[in-house]
Amino acid sequence: MDSVNSQADKAPAAQGDSPAWARPAEAVVDALGTSPDGLTEAEAATRLASHGPNRLPEAPRPTLLRRILRQFENRLILVLIAAAAITAGLGHW
Repeated sequence: MDSVNSQADKAPAAQGDSPAWARPAEAVVDALGTSPDGLTEAEAATRLASHGPNRLPEAPRPTLLRRILRQFENRLILVLIAAAAITAGLGHW
């Protein structure tokens, strides 16, 4: 993915140093070596093989302990626990 971005960031001399999002569509299409109709099946397969799929890495899952502790981040839960403790302390079951 970075190499595709770096290809798009290599602006033609006529475009100066503008980022890819600020360039005309034709300039970006030329910089990426594609056409307005998209990539051919062969070119898409080649880019997939060389750059990998266009996916973000999966975020690590939180541990069980972290998931349990996260339940106590809400102030309402803390108020309810305090109320339950006070009620239990007074013997009102």
